[in-house]
Amino acid sequence: MSAGGWLCNGLERLLPDHRGAIARELRRDYGAIVASLGINGDALLQREAARVALAMVRAREAARAWATLVEKRAAGRGRRPSPRAIERAARRVALDDQAATQALDRLRELAGRNGKPVTSGADLLAFRERRG
Repeated sequence: MSAGGWLCNGLERLLPDHRGAIARELRRDYGAIVASLGINGDALLQREAARVALAMVRAREAARAWATLVEKRAAGRGRRPSPRAIERAARRVALDDQAATQALDRLRELAGRNGKPVTSGADLLAFRERRG
């Protein structure tokens, strides 16, 4: 198995080992994004879909880590995480979730244009207004 290159479904190799649980989540999210937006074949949109899938997996993992910290704090046995550590984890969850949502919105916007270039000034203004 080569260390670089693409996986069979168009997903670029992003992790050192694509056999683990996180890699399975990444492939599942990537497949769902590509199928729902219909972006098969466009290499740039596929690369952006991979980035969005990675952001979604990262947000989910951050939420799991936060939940684990909260449960350890509530259980009260052994070494408990500090309130500051829980607060930082909660902030990480919020930031990762926001980043994943924004990335998915941008990808939907790009896929909706089907990679067509902006042809007029009005199109460019409308595109910039939608991006915020």
